[in-house]
Amino acid sequence: MLVAASVLGRGLRFFAVAGLLRWLGPPAKDFIDRHFNTLTVVFFLLLALGFWLARRLF
Repeated sequence: MLVAASVLGRGLRFFAVAGLLRWLGPPAKDFIDRHFNTLTVVFFLLLALGFWLARRLF
């Protein structure tokens, strides 16, 4: 389960970054490079909130 979650998470991150770079180009790369730590924290907070909501609603 851990390996599957790790592969899925890394794959989603890779494709999300690749999609942003394809869609928005070099400005997106500069933004991601400058704010990577903040974006990572926000992503994990939203992920935790999503799990909390899913558990609470279902």
